[in-house]
Amino acid sequence: MRLKPRILILTDWFVPGYRAGGPIQSVYNLVVRLSKQVDFLVITGDSDLNDSELYEVEAFNVILAQPWGEIIYTTPQKRSIIIRKYINDSAFSKVYLNSLFSVEFTLRPLLYLILKRSTNRVTLAPRGMLGKGALKLKSRKKKAFISLFKSFGLHHKLAFHSTDVSETRDISRVFGNRIRVYEVGNIPANLKYEPKSTKSEVLNIVFASRISPKKNLLAAAQYISEAKVKCTLSVYGEMEDDSYLSKCQASFDNTGEMKVEGAVAPHELYEEIRNCDFFILPTLNENFGHSIIESLSLGVPVMISDQTPWNDIETFGAGWVTPLTDAKRWKDVLIEANNMSNQEYCSMSKKAIEYVQTKIDFDVLCDEYLSMFDGK
Repeated sequence: MRLKPRILILTDWFVPGYRAGGPIQSVYNLVVRLSKQVDFLVITGDSDLNDSELYEVEAFNVILAQPWGEIIYTTPQKRSIIIRKYINDSAFSKVYLNSLFSVEFTLRPLLYLILKRSTNRVTLAPRGMLGKGALKLKSRKKKAFISLFKSFGLHHKLAFHSTDVSETRDISRVFGNRIRVYEVGNIPANLKYEPKSTKSEVLNIVFASRISPKKNLLAAAQYISEAKVKCTLSVYGEMEDDSYLSKCQASFDNTGEMKVEGAVAPHELYEEIRNCDFFILPTLNENFGHSIIESLSLGVPVMISDQTPWNDIETFGAGWVTPLTDAKRWKDVLIEANNMSNQEYCSMSKKAIEYVQTKIDFDVLCDEYLSMFDGK
């Protein structure tokens, strides 16, 4: 009988956290789906992104059993000691790093593994952080981090996990072609809903992502204002910059309303998205975009930029894909959505659900992850 592989995952944030968005969901969906085939130990922090409150968990700095595996919530004082202990454990066939620009959960563990000459066990997921749009934000710090990464030759000593062909290109553009890359898509939440039958009399559009320049709420507010379509823009997500949010609110020149609700837990977010008519995300870059797929799964058509892996959504009839530079087309899309009949809307809602069913094969994804963890 074949033994289950043991995988150690290091990640800054994990459930019950949710404010960091996609990176948390990516790993949580992964460990839940593969728990029968893989033994997972997740080492993470003691609180959510930008949150001073500690997680409400049984204990810190010790292994806690979970339905999908094991987890250690670490405090800053004990974190390095615990991480070193477990990355030095040869029982783990792979060490999976869920970030690129993390000092505590990526850089320091990698430097320690270099000393132990054990970086061949490492798989690193950049999580879209190497996209051109993402690298423009806080560019000096990121350039310094990448330079340090290269100076130690880390990019040649480990494998990268890319979630689509565009992210593979981004990784190669930054680190060159002489690297190992496993291209395996993210595992989304498996949501099953019926198509929606009607849209609201006054359009209700939802933005569900971190409130940051990369996710581009500002453009969403401006496009809606320029279209002069009366609507409610419901905003859900972690607020990273108060001044940026104020700028977004000031740009919302609309007879409707911008409601900023902040970050909410996934199960609450699904219900809020379901209550809206359309999802909007003029993002600068997404290597996956959990909120896009979740919205489609909920039967909510999407309006997204062309900087995601889902550029065939419009061809499928599940929403619209528009370049960020084409403000006129964003305006036309919003007007088209506003003027859509309930019959047309129901058809698009059905297409949204069918799109996810066509694109996502959970069994194939699981097999591809097992191959990645086996090093095949």
